[in-house]
Amino acid sequence: MNIYQVIYGVGNICGGYNRAKIVASKKEHVQCLLNEQEDESVLITLIEVTSENASMYKHEQVLSIDIA
Repeated sequence: MNIYQVIYGVGNICGGYNRAKIVASKKEHVQCLLNEQEDESVLITLIEVTSENASMYKHEQVLSIDIA
């Protein structure tokens, strides 16, 4: 498991980006987790693996979302 920092836009909203921290076993799972959380399609601009320790998380999940 890794913790990813993600910058993304939601649906057809123009001019706004959100930042999220997500625990996922694969980078490919990040978009699915965000789509479920936001309940609509997201457009990912950036995905970075953080150096944070993810060993305490047993399941993939969205940890936080900061709305810009």
